[in-house]
Amino acid sequence: MEFLTENLIIVLILPLLFGVLTMVSKFFGLNLNKKFMIISGLISSFLGFAFCFPLVLMFDNSCNYQYLLPFIDINNFIINIGIEFGQTELILASLLYFVGFIIQIYSVSYMPKEKHNRYFALINMFIFTMAAFIFSPNLFQFYIFWELIGLFSYLLIGFDYQNAENGTSAKKVFLINRIGDFCLLSGIVISSYLMYTNGNNINLTQLPFDEINLIASNLYGYTTPLVFGILCSLFIIAALCKSAQFPFSSWLIHAMAAPTPVSALIHSATLVTAGFILFLKLTPLFIWAPEILTVTVWIVLISAIITSVSAITQDRVKKILAYSTSAHLGIMFMLAALGQFQIAVIYLIAHGIVKSILFCNSGISDTITNEKNMFNLPALYKQNKTGLICVLLAIISITGIAGIGFQEKNYIYEILKPFNFYKYAFITAGVLCSIYLSRMFFAVFVQNNSDKSPDKVPQLMDLSLILLTIGLIALSFTAPYKFTNALFLIPLLVFGICGFIYYKKRNLYKIPLLYSLSYNGFFADNILEFVFVKPFGAVVFIFNYTEKYINLSYKLLVKTFYLIVKLFDLTERHLINQITIQSVRISKKSSILFSKLQNNNTQTYINYGIMILTIAVVCLLIIYKLLYSGLNGGL
Repeated sequence: MEFLTENLIIVLILPLLFGVLTMVSKFFGLNLNKKFMIISGLISSFLGFAFCFPLVLMFDNSCNYQYLLPFIDINNFIINIGIEFGQTELILASLLYFVGFIIQIYSVSYMPKEKHNRYFALINMFIFTMAAFIFSPNLFQFYIFWELIGLFSYLLIGFDYQNAENGTSAKKVFLINRIGDFCLLSGIVISSYLMYTNGNNINLTQLPFDEINLIASNLYGYTTPLVFGILCSLFIIAALCKSAQFPFSSWLIHAMAAPTPVSALIHSATLVTAGFILFLKLTPLFIWAPEILTVTVWIVLISAIITSVSAITQDRVKKILAYSTSAHLGIMFMLAALGQFQIAVIYLIAHGIVKSILFCNSGISDTITNEKNMFNLPALYKQNKTGLICVLLAIISITGIAGIGFQEKNYIYEILKPFNFYKYAFITAGVLCSIYLSRMFFAVFVQNNSDKSPDKVPQLMDLSLILLTIGLIALSFTAPYKFTNALFLIPLLVFGICGFIYYKKRNLYKIPLLYSLSYNGFFADNILEFVFVKPFGAVVFIFNYTEKYINLSYKLLVKTFYLIVKLFDLTERHLINQITIQSVRISKKSSILFSKLQNNNTQTYINYGIMILTIAVVCLLIIYKLLYSGLNGGL
């Protein structure tokens, strides 16, 4: 055990090293051997699983391990980085590495060979950021890797960046997730500030998870109920946004632009689970605001129903699975809010493996038929027998007909018996799940809607499905819950048959308004545009108008000053300069004249004086005469 715990951090860093090595070699114009890149990625994921899964069996809920290094140290204020984990973190990491390992095997056949290096580098760095996120010891490191998860998901969703539509989808995913990122950052800053200004222990300012119970009680004591409610709401909105709950569910549909194995990884163990992990870690904080938790449960259950209804009318497998992911995450949030953490985590693990199977099979259908619309596919039950069996087992499990899903759903039903709305919402979501998944199954494997001849399924893709299915079956035997409430099985079987009927007559029940709402995901994109984009556009318009007005005023002011300066320039050049020049000339000529008159003879000076005086007297007499004549004439 000591060997595993002490060396786990090295195993965590391996995917990062391989990813950085590929990027650096690309920067210097060197291309690493593709086999080396693939094998190194597989080894890093396998080692991660080989280290984490045995520790799951050795740890219990009371065990906790830390390995911390000081990152910022200012006057005894320390922010640590490192790893911290208990049994829950190890379970989540095991799922991450298990799915990551199989997805990389699957990707060898799925991705074009010329793109292997960049793809596997990004996948490995994505896995590293998610692992570091799971093992974060405090909210500061948690937020850093929260953002990095968003960054690498953006790069993987827009992997085929030469396709403009994919680039646009990646941007939408990135921008919608900024809403949650802003709320999380705001919550962290407010919480940290309150702990810094009010707390006695300055090290609690970094918001460590091992002290989250103390921090939660302190924050509740430092604030008013309103402020504490706002603080909890910020964290919950961040979690709901990241986990694609309505109305934020639209970003998960845009994320379908990613390569199919990336979608499998995003839906099972990385991006969408990040919000649920945040909610799970901060539940001790939310317990102090029970009204907020109650509202959250209502929101996620309504979201589960809305996204389930949206899945029923879709014609692309990946869209059906995307809406399904949002619905099942809503159930997980409900379980966590009710304090059922263990069953919520098991639900997450089972859901992650099932979704990996369904997405991988979707990638197989795309690969062998080059067709995305499931109603244009040839029947694949002959060409893809492995996929038929694996998908059928996955659907049986996730709908609760048998296996781990049956145990989970019966246990959850028992928990929800005292809560009428919760119980009926959960049953409704389960019924809808059986409808849209049975519809998808029959469309892909049974109904022949095309004369195309499918290609042969690559062996590595078949192997990936088999490994995932083995993991799902093994999980069914390890689950601690053994309930036999067969009454809960009946509506699922009945409505599973209804799903088949709906598939066979899919054009018969198109209720105009409801069908439009369902097919367009209840217009979640339009809601986000109205709530966020339109107001932002209005603000931009105001600033743009103000800027234009200011610029116009500025230009008029500049032109006025320019004219004034021009006028002064003309006055200076044509008036003042000329007066000065002429004055100098007159002065010069007068000087010459006076210099000639000066002969040092006093008699001459007297004559000049008498002459000037006479002229002056004559001038005065003339002026007097003119004035006198004018006055008399006027009289």
